[in-house]
Amino acid sequence: AEAAFAADIARLMSLGATIVELDFEPLHAVARLLYEGPWVAERYAATKPLIETTPEAFHPTTLTIIGGARGLTAVSAFEATYRLADLRRATAPILGQVDVLAVPTVPRAYTVAELEADPMTLNSNLGSYTNFVNLLDMAAIAVPSGRRGDGLPSSLTFIGKAGSDGYLASIAAAVAGQPLTGPVRAPGR
Repeated sequence: AEAAFAADIARLMSLGATIVELDFEPLHAVARLLYEGPWVAERYAATKPLIETTPEAFHPTTLTIIGGARGLTAVSAFEATYRLADLRRATAPILGQVDVLAVPTVPRAYTVAELEADPMTLNSNLGSYTNFVNLLDMAAIAVPSGRRGDGLPSSLTFIGKAGSDGYLASIAAAVAGQPLTGPVRAPGR
């Protein structure tokens, strides 16, 4: 996966991208709020009638994640909202350095057996580079980028500010070797 990502970065450079390395920890901190914070309560609210009457309709892992919302309080929601505001301020200068983030779509591929043995951790790991996107009101698109040395597929996810969907699609199209039809507006800095 690391070699495939390095090849993807080299390809982006060959397409004219300027690569800037960033400290990703503040983005990881936002991502942790997604599953460790009260945002699972939103999922609980959306599924409450089904989860309370037919919990067997849910995958056990999904039920565990969403069910964790039962112990949350309004206080925890406010505390997490304040924490997210702090993290938005911390990530703004980092995100302000670039027009687009280019990240591996997943850090590594897992087998079904691995996922079944540790579904909570490994599913969370799969979103290592993307779980912050919704909480920071960002746009993202994933695009296949080739094959890894072991034959598994590789892909990149491009992440930008809200409303940059067309711009991200143009980058994804260039990586995929496809022409983009229609206008593309680049985000302002």
